[in-house]
Amino acid sequence: MRNQFKAAGVVGLPSGFALSGLVTAHTGYAYPAYDAVDANNDAVINQFANNDRPIVTENGKSFLLPRYPARQPGFFQTDFRVNKIFRFNERYRVELLADFFNLFNTANLFSNPDVNGYVADQLTRFPKPGDVSPTGTFYRKFDQIAPGSTPFAVQFGARFDF
Repeated sequence: MRNQFKAAGVVGLPSGFALSGLVTAHTGYAYPAYDAVDANNDAVINQFANNDRPIVTENGKSFLLPRYPARQPGFFQTDFRVNKIFRFNERYRVELLADFFNLFNTANLFSNPDVNGYVADQLTRFPKPGDVSPTGTFYRKFDQIAPGSTPFAVQFGARFDF
């Protein structure tokens, strides 16, 4: 991850209310390109795929595709909490909570490189999202929610302290 930003804060308000929030943002992770075949016949694989790099031929020049030629999309998420404390005496209190996850419902899409990281052995250009691979999958198909993200969600709670 090249760049990352995280910020959190809590604000106490009159009458026992409190607001708190967490903002997380970062640039996309590096994304690999796996050769669909064992190009150099060395039988070496990583956990699930050949670790050979495909050859790209552009304008009559051939070169190995960089190990991580692409990036995942960036990530942005804001979580927010509102709570109110009711005190009955020195010993008893009730706290009502409302938690909002992914407040702005940011998509935060992700492509699983274990499934969608394959490219052909011989390429005429750098692979682009949606290119069909020899395995029948689509390179960098953004079809999952990124790890650490959720669709917009709300939860309510109550806590009784005694």
